[in-house]
Amino acid sequence: MYYLRPSALIAYLLLMPLSLPATAGEPSWKGKTVILVRPGVELQAPEGEKIAPKTSGVAKDLMFQAQKDEDGRLRISSRRQEGWIAKSDAVVFDQAVEYFTKKLAADPKDSHAYTARGIVLSSKKEGDKALADFNEAIRRDPKATLAYYHRANLAYGKAQYEPALEDYNTVIRNDPDFDWAYHVRGWIYYRKKDYDKALADYETAIRLVPTETVFYRDRGNIALARKQYDNALADYTKSIEQDPKYAVPWHQRGATWAAKKEYAKAIADYEQAAQLAAGGGYGSLFHTSLALFRAGCPDAKFRDGAKALAAAQKAYEFTKGPAESAALAAAHAELVQFEQAIEWQAKALESAPAAMKDQYRARLKLYQDGKAYRLEN
Repeated sequence: MYYLRPSALIAYLLLMPLSLPATAGEPSWKGKTVILVRPGVELQAPEGEKIAPKTSGVAKDLMFQAQKDEDGRLRISSRRQEGWIAKSDAVVFDQAVEYFTKKLAADPKDSHAYTARGIVLSSKKEGDKALADFNEAIRRDPKATLAYYHRANLAYGKAQYEPALEDYNTVIRNDPDFDWAYHVRGWIYYRKKDYDKALADYETAIRLVPTETVFYRDRGNIALARKQYDNALADYTKSIEQDPKYAVPWHQRGATWAAKKEYAKAIADYEQAAQLAAGGGYGSLFHTSLALFRAGCPDAKFRDGAKALAAAQKAYEFTKGPAESAALAAAHAELVQFEQAIEWQAKALESAPAAMKDQYRARLKLYQDGKAYRLEN
C-alpha cells in the first residue's frame, strides 16, 4: 500500500477543499467577481460573437466578472478580455484570501498565489498587506508582470509617481503589449505635465487596442491641455463612438466646446455627462460642472440660475466637498441670493485645498460685492 509522507499529507489536506467540484445546490456565480487560481488559464472565445476591443486566449488579468455560470463553465469578462473557462479555474472573490492563503501554506513559493491574494487585498483597501504580497511574488518570480503592475497601481494611487514609473517600465519591458500599463504610465506623465511622453504612451495604447474608449479620451486630454481644441474634439468624439454610455468624454468634450465658446454644444454635452453619471462615482463632478456652466456662462442666454441650483444640489447629494459648496454659491449668486452665496462660498473656502484658496477667496469677494460668478472669473 502507498502512504503519503506527513508533509505531503498536510499539503494534500490543505489543497483538498480547493478542488472539490461544485455541488448541484451551489448558488450561481453569475454577477460575482472571480479570481483565477492558476497562471496560464485560457479564455475560449464565445462562438460567433464579436467581443472587441476585448480579446480571448491566455488570461492577461486575474480578476474577472462572471457573466454566466453554466454546466461547470464560467463566461468571464475584464476590461481587457472575455471568454469561457472551466469553473474549477476560478474562485469567488469573497473566498479568495482564504483560498490563496491555504495554497501558500502548501506551497510558499507560489508566486501566482501571492499576486492573486495581493490583488484581492488591494481591492479590499488593505494596501499594506497587498504590497507585502506583491513584493513576495516578485521575489519569488522576477518576471511576475502582474505583481509589478498592481504594485505600480498602489504607488500611483498614493501619488508615489517615481516608484510607480519604475514598476510600469518593468511591466512594459516584460510585456511590450500590455496596453493598460501604457495608459496608466501616460497618466503619470500627464500629471507631471510631460505631455510628449504622455502622448507617446497614449499613441502606443491606441495602436495596441484601437477600439478602447479611454485611450482616445486620454489623448484628447493632451490636446485639450495644449489648447489644440479640434484635435481634442476629434478624440473625445471617437471615445464616445466606442462607448456612448461612458460619461467622461461627454464631459471633456463639453469643456472643449466651452473653451471654443460654442456654448450650445457645451451645455448639451455637460447635460449628457450628468445624465449618464447620475448614479456613478463621478456624478458629483459632472453635476458640479453643469451647475457652474449654467450659473456662469458668459453668454446670458445660456445662464439659468434655477437649473444651476438644481444641478448643484444634485452634486452636493453625491459629495459634500468644497467644489460642490462653491457650485451652490455660484447658483445662488446667479439667482441674486447673495446672502446664501456668501454662506456657501465661505464654507467652500474653509475646506478648500491650499491650491484653490486664492480662487475661492476671490469668488467670495465677488459675492460680497453683489456680483455673480462668470466662467472667466
